[in-house]
Amino acid sequence: MSAAAKMQQYSKKNSDKMGKQVTLLHSMPSQDYLLTYIRDKDIDNELMKLETRRHELKTMRWMNCGQYNDWIIDSHRRTFVPFSRAWNFRFAEVMQAKLPRELRDMVYACLWDEHSLTCRYSGSPIRLVAGGIVDVDETDIMNMCDDSIMPHFLCSGYVERATASESVHALYNASHGHDAVRASTQNLHDALFEDRFHVVLQPSTIMREVSIYCKLDPYRTPPLHHKLSKDCHHSGSETLYIDQARLKANLKVLDIIKDKKNFRLEILLLQRNFRPSVLAQSLEAFRDVRKTFIEQGAVVQIIWSYDTKGTPLYGDCHFEIFTRIDDYFDMSQARWAKRFKKFVMAFKMDIPKSHYRIDHETFLTGKGTNELAHGRWCDPESERSWDEDDEDRDLEENSDAETDTEMY
Repeated sequence: MSAAAKMQQYSKKNSDKMGKQVTLLHSMPSQDYLLTYIRDKDIDNELMKLETRRHELKTMRWMNCGQYNDWIIDSHRRTFVPFSRAWNFRFAEVMQAKLPRELRDMVYACLWDEHSLTCRYSGSPIRLVAGGIVDVDETDIMNMCDDSIMPHFLCSGYVERATASESVHALYNASHGHDAVRASTQNLHDALFEDRFHVVLQPSTIMREVSIYCKLDPYRTPPLHHKLSKDCHHSGSETLYIDQARLKANLKVLDIIKDKKNFRLEILLLQRNFRPSVLAQSLEAFRDVRKTFIEQGAVVQIIWSYDTKGTPLYGDCHFEIFTRIDDYFDMSQARWAKRFKKFVMAFKMDIPKSHYRIDHETFLTGKGTNELAHGRWCDPESERSWDEDDEDRDLEENSDAETDTEMY
């Protein structure tokens, strides 16, 4: 082959090779295309994540108030509660071993400061338990502490019994003046003489101040179920407004308190229907208790209160009318009744007619025994009496009055 032919063949091979390279370069995607492709893939991935999240949320909605809540509660009890019990129990043991009682009392004073008694724990079950309204056992207290319904330092399962007993002791001491512990006359024995928190502590041995509230309507003698007629032959005992024997029986537990010197006894009489005769007969039931405590050096204060909460006139808005009525024991009943009626009449426009019974009592003046026996109740009055089951609501209502009024 001549040199010219070899040169022509070599040039043809090189031109074919260059053509293939140019074709390959033209077939590669551009930079903009690559960026678009990457963005599309990212968008697809994000859409896939959103779809997965949508399924998760949808599943959570199905599980709401069901398995999901059960899982949360179960996780709380399996993880946080055991750790909290172990940590607090160990901390209480160290505190008992390292700190003297005086310093431990300083710690308890911080736990039961004024803010805790009036705000933090004012609506908690502490009042219901300490007041004898709700009966609980150690398991109930443990469960309430597990759920943060009650402070854990009151439970012997969290801080061992010695620390829990000292905490309850501090609670009773700190409650003076704050009404953190208030008992009804029906639950007075349980509140004073039972170990309410199961820490081997009887409240009456450490309490130097007791606040008692007494709703008068539940102590009213039942109305007669027959109409007044000429065949009625009622006795004088049937004209009484108050079952004094039952009220005195509830108050008799106060006699068990041995050391009455410098003891403070506050009695709050709650009345929804204004009848001075009902109030006067109730005060007679308290006469002996008051006399005994005062003679042995105690301080006794009796307060009358009316709360407009729940009345149609005010709805949810309410205020409290109250006054001290200790002067009942220092003057004649007729004089006291006149002064009390004058005080109540100043608020006549603020009291629903269905609760205002002073005029009705005036109408009964001079009536015979039969008329008095049948005139103790009126139909609207019996319908609007307090129910025995609303004591927990009344505890909060009577501690949060918006307007207070004094008689003197």
